[in-house]
Amino acid sequence: MRSGLYAYAKQLMVHIHHCRVWATLFSAFLLLNLCENAGATLPQMLITTDAGLLKGVEEAGVVVFRGIPYAAPPLGRLRWRAPQPAVAWKGVRVADRFGPICMQPVSPEPWTDSQPMSEDCLYLNVFRPTGNTQHLPVLFWIPGGGLLTGSGSRPEYDGKALARKGVIVVTINYRLGRFGFFAHPELSKENADGGRLFNYGLMDEIAALNWVKNNIAHFGGDHAKVTIFGESAGGASVDMLMIAPDARGLFASAIAQSGYGRGSFPRLATVSADGDAPAESIGTNIARKLGMPDASLEALRAVAPERIIAIAEPDEEHIFAVDGKTITSDLWPAFARNDEAPVPFIIGSNSFEMGALPADSQRPWAEKIVPPARWDELTPYYENVVDRDHLILSDLFYTSQARALAQRHAANGHPTYVYRFDVPTRSEKGTLPGAEHASEIPYVFGNSLSYDKMSTNERRVSAEMMAYWINMARKRDPNGPGLPAWQHYDGHALLHIGLEQTKMQPDPLKDRLDTLDRLSTDMQ
Repeated sequence: MRSGLYAYAKQLMVHIHHCRVWATLFSAFLLLNLCENAGATLPQMLITTDAGLLKGVEEAGVVVFRGIPYAAPPLGRLRWRAPQPAVAWKGVRVADRFGPICMQPVSPEPWTDSQPMSEDCLYLNVFRPTGNTQHLPVLFWIPGGGLLTGSGSRPEYDGKALARKGVIVVTINYRLGRFGFFAHPELSKENADGGRLFNYGLMDEIAALNWVKNNIAHFGGDHAKVTIFGESAGGASVDMLMIAPDARGLFASAIAQSGYGRGSFPRLATVSADGDAPAESIGTNIARKLGMPDASLEALRAVAPERIIAIAEPDEEHIFAVDGKTITSDLWPAFARNDEAPVPFIIGSNSFEMGALPADSQRPWAEKIVPPARWDELTPYYENVVDRDHLILSDLFYTSQARALAQRHAANGHPTYVYRFDVPTRSEKGTLPGAEHASEIPYVFGNSLSYDKMSTNERRVSAEMMAYWINMARKRDPNGPGLPAWQHYDGHALLHIGLEQTKMQPDPLKDRLDTLDRLSTDMQ
């Protein structure tokens, strides 16, 4: 047994001979001791990466690697810089706990998880099946939260249930709020990363995808079979990665769940077509609120992160910006020009996204897109005025967005699959008349946090969605044995995912969405 372990240690040393961290004899003895402790499970527990050796933990038929740094901590001079390469470590990094979540507001609602919070937050997590299977497809999850909150370590994103079905799941953190999306005239002058400005959170996502490209084979994954998927801000990130030049070739298919991002995005130093103020004005406003209107970048980078969070406006919109490098165009025009990634694309929304929000809180946002004088023209396409005012934001921000991108992607000749998730949300206040924003996530991940509480029909829906998503990663087509057929989008029919049945059907909202498109100022 001991000679076999020595042979394994030697084989492992040869495999990672290029890593400087294993250049000493001490490292060989360390590996040998780990071999003796881990026994037969060692080949799947010890993984080499381009920054060092990782040791995972086995949980319920899956090996989990938590808290893997994919970039250098964005601290000090690296605040508001493009992500830099991860720092190599010596010895074995035990990947048994999540890394800190990125800086974000503390909320009484369950929008954040229980992990410590830090600017040092560029970590990802890998869930892989046990065994020595190779060339597994990869599902790369981008969490939502309005680009302001969220993390890859939230319990509902546990990837074990998906991984047990034969895929590798990667969940990530990326910089949020004014740490991830920020401009300032002094940053533009410094221009330390060749024009890569403002969209630091999106750059983090691209850095994590590059980490997957360079390292996932060591975990048994296939970097040519990466599917990016995300919800809300994560779905919007998927849409943006579809048009980001630096992301091209890093994924083979994409899934956008309830993404958003219509209209023009802010520009760095000029007013956008929609009248958005220059993104640099955000930085100067924040500096002024900090009492540092003339501060140097060095001084701004030295400000405690808690102070930056404290001066953020609670209802301030966080969105991407056209910086000319990471993002070179607004979203819809890029799809219209066939400038998006030519990959199979699943896109959809939920039937009652924002319907539970008070109508008064929705109207100001909707009036930015549809002039108030035209709202009466919409009423015939809803049950009544109250129904219209409760659903218009869902239709404009999510349902219309999904349809517009799907129409363009399909017209460009790329496989496109559209869904509408319509399983009513159960809450403390009773059952809603449709599927609320983010309510599809438990069905996609199928983890015990929610699965054990599902009814028989809800479990059927979860099994179908997991299978569709895994098939997309495995063969770039969601269809498979035992699943209702999901046809390419033709501009009319979509996959209705319902509690009683999942089936293709003509879009029942077509006339409503056509009217919204006709009246929307950003469609003129």
